[in-house]
Amino acid sequence: MTRADSNRAVTRRTSRTAGGLMVALLAVLLGAAAFPVAAEQKIRLIGDGATFPAPNDDITQYPTTTEFVNKEFSIEDGGVYRYLHAFAPPVTNGEFHVQATDLPADFQSLHSLHTVLEDDGLSVKSIPVKHGPAPAVAYRIEYKGKSIVFSGDTNSETNNMVQIATDADLLIYDTAVLDNAPANPVLFQLHTKPTRMGEVAAAANPDTLVLSHITGVTEGHLDEVKKAVKAQGYRGKIRAARDLQVYNLGD
Repeated sequence: MTRADSNRAVTRRTSRTAGGLMVALLAVLLGAAAFPVAAEQKIRLIGDGATFPAPNDDITQYPTTTEFVNKEFSIEDGGVYRYLHAFAPPVTNGEFHVQATDLPADFQSLHSLHTVLEDDGLSVKSIPVKHGPAPAVAYRIEYKGKSIVFSGDTNSETNNMVQIATDADLLIYDTAVLDNAPANPVLFQLHTKPTRMGEVAAAANPDTLVLSHITGVTEGHLDEVKKAVKAQGYRGKIRAARDLQVYNLGD
């Protein structure tokens, strides 16, 4: 998921955008730990960073998550919302803390899962994926023997999506383009064609594939998308994301 996704304040259909789904997943992960009634307010933020191509490969295109968060909240770095350190104590009878973690984002060199969080049986792992020049990661969330994988925005150029999604109960996938549309070729560097999605799904074999990040390009062609996915050998269930949809993974 790119930071641009998570920063979108308004989405036409929240459950159908990568940003909206990621916000929902993070809300579940952070839960009471993010906004407790107790004496400490602690927010955990995660993300990644990357550099420009040569010859400017020593200059970052995007700030790391740590840099981004510090410029928002840090007192020392003059953060925009640094007032929260003073505002929180009288309101919550505690302190305000932000913890940022920079995740590996080089999809070409890193092909193994990175552990983001292990907490009381809850496991969150990430792997870098290609989203054009923007740093992006896919996530795998595991709890009590069940697993959900979220692709975020990616064109699935490498087999990293296969690795992180293998035998998942639920695979939520970027469905922003068709195999032959739109006309702008740049978008095929950013998003996954249905045929490639089918190749990944067939290899990873998730129980259910959920089509997410549905756009104006794909919304009227979801049957075509499903047909292309199945043509690559995927035999699991395929669903289109809907607002407020609940997926029961069972016992």
